[in-house]
Amino acid sequence: MRVLFITALFFTLACNNKKQDNPETETGKDTSAVTAPVNEEPMPVAKEASVTDTLLTIPFIIKSNNYIDSFSNHRHGIAFMTDTTAQAFLVKAGYNGADRFETYYDFEIDRNSGEIKVMDPVEGDYIPLKTYLKNNQ
Repeated sequence: MRVLFITALFFTLACNNKKQDNPETETGKDTSAVTAPVNEEPMPVAKEASVTDTLLTIPFIIKSNNYIDSFSNHRHGIAFMTDTTAQAFLVKAGYNGADRFETYYDFEIDRNSGEIKVMDPVEGDYIPLKTYLKNNQ
């Protein structure tokens, strides 16, 4: 009985033992999170939301949205993955499936002018939306 009591006491003390060797690691804060550099500005959320709202008005995006909606039994629509640079928003539009993201279109939207460019799959360059629409009718 005494051995059982000593063993239980040992485990209780061992579980509550905290090392005080490095006080920086024992602050209770999660130090594994990655922090952004101080000089980096946060992405303007309102502008990013307006970019995706604008893309949802393009005819071939509407058609792709309806297509995804139909084969997913009205559970999904077209999805957007957004990245930013200092000059532009880079947006991938496509189907966000369970296994992977299937990119249908790549867009580049200028932050200052709002000009929308679409990746031409043949040339591999971004071309203006009006040119893309004219070439793919």
